[in-house]
Amino acid sequence: MSHYYDVLKNAVPSVTKEIFAEPIDMESRPASVRLGKDIGECEQPGQAFSRTTDEFSHGPRRRFRFDATSPGQQEFLRVVQRLFIVSTSRAPRIVVFTGVDRFSDPTQISFVAGQALAASVDASVCVVDANSTAPSIHRIVKAQAGPGLLEATENGSSIRQVAVQVDDANLWVIPFGESRTTTAGLFTSDKFDSRMLELRHQFEYVIISAPVASSVETAVLGQKSDGVVLIIEANSTRKDAALSAKNALEAANVIVFGAVLNNRTYPVPNALYRKL
Repeated sequence: MSHYYDVLKNAVPSVTKEIFAEPIDMESRPASVRLGKDIGECEQPGQAFSRTTDEFSHGPRRRFRFDATSPGQQEFLRVVQRLFIVSTSRAPRIVVFTGVDRFSDPTQISFVAGQALAASVDASVCVVDANSTAPSIHRIVKAQAGPGLLEATENGSSIRQVAVQVDDANLWVIPFGESRTTTAGLFTSDKFDSRMLELRHQFEYVIISAPVASSVETAVLGQKSDGVVLIIEANSTRKDAALSAKNALEAANVIVFGAVLNNRTYPVPNALYRKL
């Protein structure tokens, strides 16, 4: 058993006991993730991503196309299916992804998890960039930085005015925004509570990218969501740091669903891995 398998299992026992059948390995940058059009082929904002002012109606729609050809992409599919698609009343609908280490990239992981989930369900999925320290989802999808969550909260405008639909499918993203005003107290405001209620009403599933797990902002987001998934870096996260993050969140009355192991290396080539 590897050292990092131990980190994952011991840091968050609920990975094996509550939601997941086994520890989950993820890599944050799959080799090939397609949106129908590849992200790199979107020459201008809005080519494969469009803002919408329509209501997000519930019910069947075209699923997002997710090319799960690498081991990491296959793990993304498994993690969202174990976390969201369970036949119990406690299946979460709004989940926060946060890194134990400050140099983790929770937004990239949140986005690919959103892609995998949207490919697995006939339901609307939204990935929200609430990572106030390093917002980046607008760069991932080559969209405008704003308006986004910040403007919707400050102005009291509707979530549907800032949501960006991905490839005309059942996946949306909400950038953090580009307002120049301070973000202090953003997530504790009544206006933000209204945006969270709107997210729950407008979308069947919501994945939120948050700042580092030790931040006050992430604890607040965890309290206002259904729970948190920790991101553990395969080559750097220490066991005591993972345990500390888990314990601090639980002390703040935040449910910790489990953890994902990020940037694990696969010694077996992809072509052979797929045949195993």
